[in-house]
Amino acid sequence: MSRAWHVRPALPEDLAAIEAIAPVARADAERRRSIVDEVAAGEAFVAVVERAVVGYLALEHSFFGRAFIALVCVHPGHRRAGVGTALVRQAEEASRSERIFVSTNRSNTAMQALLERLGYERSGVVGDLDPGDPELFYSRLVRGAPEQESVAADRSDLGLIDVVRRSPHPEPWAEGDNIPWHEPGFSERMLREHLSQDHDAASRRSEKIDRHVAWIHDALLGGAPSSVLDLGCGPGFYAGRLAALGHRCRGVDFSPASIRHARGQAEAAGWNCTFVLGDVRQEDFGRAHDLAMMLFGELNVFTPDDARLILGKARAALRPGASLLLEPHTFDAVRSLGAQPPSWEAEPSGLFADAPHLVLSEHDWHAERRATTTRHYVVEAATGAVRRDAQTMQAYDEDEYRALLQGAGFDAVVMHRSLTGRDEDAESGLFVITATARG
Repeated sequence: MSRAWHVRPALPEDLAAIEAIAPVARADAERRRSIVDEVAAGEAFVAVVERAVVGYLALEHSFFGRAFIALVCVHPGHRRAGVGTALVRQAEEASRSERIFVSTNRSNTAMQALLERLGYERSGVVGDLDPGDPELFYSRLVRGAPEQESVAADRSDLGLIDVVRRSPHPEPWAEGDNIPWHEPGFSERMLREHLSQDHDAASRRSEKIDRHVAWIHDALLGGAPSSVLDLGCGPGFYAGRLAALGHRCRGVDFSPASIRHARGQAEAAGWNCTFVLGDVRQEDFGRAHDLAMMLFGELNVFTPDDARLILGKARAALRPGASLLLEPHTFDAVRSLGAQPPSWEAEPSGLFADAPHLVLSEHDWHAERRATTTRHYVVEAATGAVRRDAQTMQAYDEDEYRALLQGAGFDAVVMHRSLTGRDEDAESGLFVITATARG
């Protein structure tokens, strides 16, 4: 079966789907109320396949002040595919205590096997909760001991032998939607990269963003106060600057650390901004915006069907005659990435993990589907455990971009070299498209 699933924070709109895969919620009204509270508190996670919820985990921090996994459930059709492993690893990333606890009935041998495989040790037994079926408590140290610290969520329960035996030509998007922007630990590390002024890899340097925002303000918004929708807004660098110029902004992003930072900046500065944590394929965009934008190549990481969905939602969120601003990758940039040779890095800590690790990276161009898949195999130095993160990028030529936008309800499609409108400011592998929402 395909493993094109990912783990993200649970959202209120997931509640019906969670109840459908959690028998205990259907049978127990108190448990249903607990799930509502867990989701509202932001300490619940779902595993998603093609926008369908196939797994759920609830994390609490009320177990004697320690992190406690209160519930794990996986859809029967997606068991033994790594979903439970990923959910538990996600809980470890989100844990605010050094040790995380979990319990299961003695009769639940599958859960016991999972926990033991993931390095959990038996902590104790309580015999009087379910008569005849004692509750077994397990725990694992996830903070405070570097030699035991794990990297982020395991996508496929891999070992080094799986890396050796891997298929050299993965099917696009079959091994995951994206690198794990949504995971709390990865998200915090990525935020550090966003805030760095030493490079333009995660976000651009401030002076470059200032020039881009000036062009957007003048050329696209005419210098007049407007409503702006920023899709994949990150820490709010563009939306915040636009708000400082008098615009009202709504930003959507999948990274909890970036959204937390953006909200903090907006509150401190008094910007008229709303920052939403969620998946742009699912979140409500609002209505009657004057500009919708998606920058830094974000559109290309989505499947063509999802790209059409996002652009259609953007059109519905714009008033007639409003502007769309995209900064996608060129066709040649995506194809060239697929021809890059494999590489490896040894890091004491870095984007993919806080603990010492290796990152083995490789790229593959799928000529028929015109897409490049990049795999990162992250190997824990202490244990040799392996995680795979995969990201696919779709290539489009200019005619295909134009057809994509026209099909979504946009006209007056214009190509630009850069986000300042100047050829000399063009960035390698990126260009700019503007379009107008059809009336």
